[in-house]
Amino acid sequence: MIWIGFVMLLFVTIVLVFQLVLFRKQMIRIKMDNRIIQEKNTELEDLNGKLWESSRIQEELTGLFFKTCSSYIERLDRVRYKAQYNIKSGKYQDAANLLGNVQTQKERDLIYSTLDKITLTLFPDFVASINSLLKPEDKIWLKEGEMLTATLRIFALIRLGITSVDAIAKILDYTVNTVYTYKTRIKGKALIPPELFEQKIMEIKFTGDRSVWPALPTKFFISFISEHFRKV
Repeated sequence: MIWIGFVMLLFVTIVLVFQLVLFRKQMIRIKMDNRIIQEKNTELEDLNGKLWESSRIQEELTGLFFKTCSSYIERLDRVRYKAQYNIKSGKYQDAANLLGNVQTQKERDLIYSTLDKITLTLFPDFVASINSLLKPEDKIWLKEGEMLTATLRIFALIRLGITSVDAIAKILDYTVNTVYTYKTRIKGKALIPPELFEQKIMEIKFTGDRSVWPALPTKFFISFISEHFRKV
């Protein structure tokens, strides 16, 4: 009887140990699954944040597109009306002078100013963030009333998602070589390796509300500005 009792106790012990092992494996698997779920949720939150940020940036660029387009058309209408009036009145020299006095630089300055405002609205710490990447003696100091410098505008466009050197050159009315020169020069003054500089630019924190409105693709903005500068 004692022998039978011992065998039964041993059997029960083995079963319990086996169940404990299975339970432990299941708990480990559950923990791993939970960790994977948390990681996926974090990735999803990051993706949603990036999508929201992209939508907000495109919204601002779309606003710039329509504002610039509307202003440009309004100015052209005024010039066209005055030129037609002078031509009909036989004042050909006045018409020629009117067309000759069209100041395209004002149009560019308007676009630059609006671009600066959009950048600093979406990224209030943009200038400070750029300076944090530079050596103390090479930090960028703005003049009174100045929002962004020419160099800062290049990296502002990059942060806004416009990374094509050709597009940047057309928007800022530079040559492609000039854009490369500005980028190389500023990267040479950085505290980090040059190849990491633009990555750090893209990490500059975005600030804005969570109102995500429908937006046109950024390429519309690039196309309009590029065509505008090519024609003028």
